[in-house]
Amino acid sequence: MALRDTFADAVTTILDAFGDLIPDVEYHRVVLGDYNPTTGVVAKTDTTITTRGAMYQEKEASKDWSKPNEDSKRLLIAGDELGVQPQAQQDYVVLGGITYEIQRFDTIPGDVAYILYIRAP
Repeated sequence: MALRDTFADAVTTILDAFGDLIPDVEYHRVVLGDYNPTTGVVAKTDTTITTRGAMYQEKEASKDWSKPNEDSKRLLIAGDELGVQPQAQQDYVVLGGITYEIQRFDTIPGDVAYILYIRAP
């Protein structure tokens, strides 16, 4: 088994260990299409991916990001379960009916997991 597979299995095991405490996450992948000069609108395609994620409150300021407030959270998602690389400022997630914007993200080497820095608008 390759090292990447070992790390990917570890992330899945962590999420599995929390069982029902880990909520379902609706990850919305937004792909921009053509610009229509007549209407002034850019076409968008929104694809929903349902996965699991461990969300926790951000308590400390991260490097290269603004100071957290009560709406600042982090979300750990397994890369194999998500299946796409996140896009900050474009994609968004929905947890418990609340929509969160992805401000930025960190990648765990090998794309085994992503840490999304999210904030409710």
